[in-house]
Amino acid sequence: STDVRIKVEALLLKRLGGDSAEYTVLLGDSPLARIQYLIRRPVGARTDYAAKEIEAEIAELAQRWQDELHKQLVQSNGEELGSSLHQRYVHAFSAAYCADFTPRAALHDIEALERALHSQQLIATLTLGDVLDSSLWRLKLYRHHAIELSDCLPLLESLGLRILDERPYALSLGEQKAWIIDIGVRLPSGASLEDTAHRQRLLDSFVALFNGLAE
Repeated sequence: STDVRIKVEALLLKRLGGDSAEYTVLLGDSPLARIQYLIRRPVGARTDYAAKEIEAEIAELAQRWQDELHKQLVQSNGEELGSSLHQRYVHAFSAAYCADFTPRAALHDIEALERALHSQQLIATLTLGDVLDSSLWRLKLYRHHAIELSDCLPLLESLGLRILDERPYALSLGEQKAWIIDIGVRLPSGASLEDTAHRQRLLDSFVALFNGLAE
């Protein structure tokens, strides 16, 4: 799949010290496709590498993302509900999403999406973006309708947050649609969100502004 190809390419570039890569998909009589990578390395780069370790890492990456998602959902929700959720979401996430997030992260996103879809309301979550920098956070927005960045970014800035980046994802759930926006933010100098109550207060303030219930 596309997400596995992207991850394998990133792994090879990192492990081989490459600065660019090309790939070719080889199709034959086998039902499985083969991918051949060409990794370009800077002049003078070290030529030694641990082939067996790289092979093991590739094998781990090649485990189907959807299979791991099913495992995570069943462990968290039980066999019946977990399998039902997996059937609902197995084809919902784009290749870009699968390349950006692990199945473990998708588990939490599915929980938030289910709340958004059932309530028909915007759901927002905050997680620390960098364990070494407590001023960097990831804000995720979940909604049953498309979320316009122009509607939400000024609201975040009005709360004192600096927007660093944003990544929108559209999900297809059969006839139903859903949206996730992952936004990187930086807190103002001296601010802290390490306290759960402070994080929830910020989320509540943003949702109220978004829904027009506060100014």
